[in-house]
Amino acid sequence: MKKIYTTSKYDMFKTMIENRDVKTRTTNKIIDSINAVGYITNPIIVNERMEVIDGQNRLEALKKLGMPVDYIIVEGARIEHCRALNINQSNWTTMDWIRSYASGGDINYKYLYELLKAYPDMKLSVIAFAITGLVGAVSKSIPQGTFHCSEKDYNDAMQALDYLRPLLDVIRRIDGKQNLVECAVIWCYKDGEVDNGMLVDKLTKYASMVEPVSNLEQALEQVEKVYNYKNRYRVYIKTNYLKSRDRDRLMSSARISARKDPQRSIR
Repeated sequence: MKKIYTTSKYDMFKTMIENRDVKTRTTNKIIDSINAVGYITNPIIVNERMEVIDGQNRLEALKKLGMPVDYIIVEGARIEHCRALNINQSNWTTMDWIRSYASGGDINYKYLYELLKAYPDMKLSVIAFAITGLVGAVSKSIPQGTFHCSEKDYNDAMQALDYLRPLLDVIRRIDGKQNLVECAVIWCYKDGEVDNGMLVDKLTKYASMVEPVSNLEQALEQVEKVYNYKNRYRVYIKTNYLKSRDRDRLMSSARISARKDPQRSIR
């Protein structure tokens, strides 16, 4: 069993740059709990450098209350151990994972984080779709460290999001899951058969034709309906997407396998 130490020298503890930020809301909840029912010893975990691996919100709460801190030293513990703890405990938000990997130098997450900062008016799911072309691409890959975003993906996503941005006011007057309609518009931008200028005009004029949607395929159908309205030549947007999605899923699986096993290469 590891020895438990106690100290009131708060400055001896250090924050790992890749760790998530201290959450004021979480810290305040801990303080309220301690004030209400007292504090049950729950040592924080640090490494030999006194970097906090687990318990930085507890540390902040105890510091604010002027209470001593119990801690355990686990020599050799690094950010990987911190991430593993939080995967199992589900303590980190998706943004915590992104910041952690980005701060640690992972270029894929740096690109994603830069896009999130550049487009604060858009949801993570929409930005991730602009990168991957897949819905739900972030739920598992981001915490596991396998999210992929190359420089080309980053630049292509910026162009697509710049195209989408002027349409946000129009789309956000539509009932239903607006983020799915936004993803559908991003797909149309990348579909070589769609006239992007025409799509902007059609959505601006006929947005009221768009019915509420609950998944991406329905959103594609609605955007396709608006785009083809009064058009002589039809573009089958949903069909084009489904064909492309199957190809992208194969490529995405290959990339994830390659990141997990660097000895493998994508051909």
